[in-house]
Amino acid sequence: MGGSLAAVVLALAWVATWRPQLDPDAWWHIAIGDSIAATGTIPPTEPFSWLTAGDPFVAHSWLWDVLLAGAWRVAGATGTSLLVLPVTALVVWLVWCLVGVAAPQMPPLGRAGLVVAAVIVTLPTWAPRAQTLDVVFVLATVLVLAHYLHLGARRGLIALPLIGLLWANLHGSAVLAFPVSIAIALVALPLGVRWGAWPRRPFRPIVVAGLAGVAAMLVNPYGVRLLIYPFDREVASAFSPAIVEWGSPDFGAVELLPYRVLLAALLPVAVWFPARSRDPLLLLTAAAWTFATLGAVRFLSIAGPLLVVALAPAIGVAIGWWLGRPEDAGAAGSDDPATPPGARATARGPAVAIAAVAIAGILFAGWLIIDPPRQDAAIERRQPVAAVAALESGACTTSLLPAYGWAGYVLWATGRQVGAYGNSAEGPVTEQARLEAVAEDPRPWLDAHAVGAVLMPAEGPLSHWLDEADGWRLAYRDPQATIHIRSDATDCSLSLSSAP
Repeated sequence: MGGSLAAVVLALAWVATWRPQLDPDAWWHIAIGDSIAATGTIPPTEPFSWLTAGDPFVAHSWLWDVLLAGAWRVAGATGTSLLVLPVTALVVWLVWCLVGVAAPQMPPLGRAGLVVAAVIVTLPTWAPRAQTLDVVFVLATVLVLAHYLHLGARRGLIALPLIGLLWANLHGSAVLAFPVSIAIALVALPLGVRWGAWPRRPFRPIVVAGLAGVAAMLVNPYGVRLLIYPFDREVASAFSPAIVEWGSPDFGAVELLPYRVLLAALLPVAVWFPARSRDPLLLLTAAAWTFATLGAVRFLSIAGPLLVVALAPAIGVAIGWWLGRPEDAGAAGSDDPATPPGARATARGPAVAIAAVAIAGILFAGWLIIDPPRQDAAIERRQPVAAVAALESGACTTSLLPAYGWAGYVLWATGRQVGAYGNSAEGPVTEQARLEAVAEDPRPWLDAHAVGAVLMPAEGPLSHWLDEADGWRLAYRDPQATIHIRSDATDCSLSLSSAP
C-alpha cells in the first residue's frame, strides 16, 4: 500500500513541474537552434542585435537550443514543454535517490513526501528552460559523490566526466558548479568521518574523477573561454541587476514561504541534532546554493531540493516511525510477515489498480496545462503577437527597438535584429533598462542609435513618453502594446488607420 501511494505522490510531484512555454528567452534560443541546424555552425559574433552587432557571441547552451528548435518544429510550444518533462522527471528521481542515500530507513511514502516538498519549495522557478538542466546536473553530481562517501561506490564516479561534458554543451553558463561540487565533497569527506556519517574514504578517487570531469567540460565549442563566460560582462548579462531573476529574492513574497520554512528548519538540524543526523556533503552543498540564492533568486530551483535532502537524515527516523507504526501496517495485512503471500498479493491488487487510475488522472491534468490551445493563448497573453503582426503588415523595415522582455519573440517571429535581449552584454542591458524606465531623457539614446520604431508595453513609461514626444507618432495601440514611429520615417507605412 505504501509503495502504491508513493508512486501516486511522485507522479503528483512530477506533474507539478509541468509548465506552458512562457519563457521570454525561449524564442532567441529557438532562433539560435534554427541557425545552427541550418548552417551547421555556431554564430561567432552577435547575430540578433543591431545594438551589439559584430561583438563576440557565446551560445552557451547551443546543444539545448538545437533540441529546443527541433521540438518547436515538431509540435510548437507544446513540443518545447514536452522536451523538458524528462528533465523534470530526472529531478524527481534524483531527489528520491538522494533521500534514500541520506535517510535509508525512511519508508517509500516518506521519501515521496520529501520529493513533493522539494517541488513545492521550487514552484515559482519551474519553466521549460535550460536552467532546469542545472538542477539535474547538480543533483546528479551530488548523488554520485554521496554514493561514494556513504557506500564506497567507486564505479559511480565514472559518471562525473559524462556530467561535465553534457553540462558544458547543454547549459555551459553554469558549468563552474561542477568543480565547486567536487571541492565541497573534498571538504566534507573528513568531516563525515569525524561525525560518523561514513567510514574513512580515500581522497584520490574523487580528485581523479573530478579532474576528468573538468577536462571533459573543456570539450565544447569555446574551450576554456566558456569557464569565464558568466563573469565576462562584455558577452554576458549574467548577474546584471537589471534582470529580475539575477536579483535577490523577495522573502516577503507568499510563494517563498516554503523556502523560508526550510531555512528555519535547517538551523536546528545543523546545530542541535546529533552528529549522525548531519550529512556534511548535503549540508555544505545546500549552504553553498542557499548563499547563491540570496544573491540571485534563479538558484532557488537548486537550493530548494538540496535543503530538503539535507533535512532528511534528521527527520528520517521520525517519519519512518510515524509511517511504519505496527497498528497502521497491520491494518491492511500486506506488510505483515505472517500474512500468506497470496493474501498479500490480493491486498495489493486493488491498491495498485487505484494508484494506476490516480496516476492516469494526474497525467491528464498535466496535459491540460500544456495542450496546444492553452499554450497559444498563454503566448498571446505574454508576447505582443498582434502588435508584431501589425508591424509586419505595415511594411515597416525601419530599425526597431522592442521591449527587452519581448525582443526574443520579435527576432524569432520577424527575423529582425533588435536592441538588447537575453544574451546581450551587461552594458547594453543596463542602458536599455534605464531607457525603458525613462530614468533619463530617452531622446539622445534613440537618436544616437537611429531607432525608427519602438514597441513597448502600452502602460510602460517609455510608451507614455513617446505619446508626448515631438518627432514621434503613435502607429499602433492595443491593450497590451504600442508601436511608435518617427514622424519623418519613410520606411514604415504603419499607421493607426492601417493597423488591423
